[in-house]
Amino acid sequence: DHGFSDVTGYDISAAMIERGHIEYPELALRHYSGAPIPEQDGSVDAVVCCALLTSIPNPGERRIVVQECYRLLRPGGMLHLIEFTRSENRLYEADGSFRSGLGIRMVHLYMDQLMDELNLFQTVTVKRIECLSISGRVEKAIFYQGKTAF
Repeated sequence: DHGFSDVTGYDISAAMIERGHIEYPELALRHYSGAPIPEQDGSVDAVVCCALLTSIPNPGERRIVVQECYRLLRPGGMLHLIEFTRSENRLYEADGSFRSGLGIRMVHLYMDQLMDELNLFQTVTVKRIECLSISGRVEKAIFYQGKTAF
């Protein structure tokens, strides 16, 4: 809807891929199985993620996904990310994890933890925002833009 013509989407959830095909049948949507994404190093201009790290409670797995985003981007490529952060209206485990209303284990990090997770990137923009979660709750989040080195 914003004029991009060569878009490929990846998701670990087959249900989300199916939903995407229903809403946007023209998009190339592929299942992400946890293996490296089958795209060449430095082959994309931008990576756009929404609540990606929120859905990965394991710190090691989050690190691998962030490294994969970095690997895919061309020099000077941009990461556009919206991530939920900790809020006072939710009970968390010590590591920031919780069970969503759907029973899924998720994680909300503190702002400094999230910035540390993204330390491969040169920060361009960070904005604190509020947005709706998939379950319809208003949650604290950040909008982050970072770029790879030239």
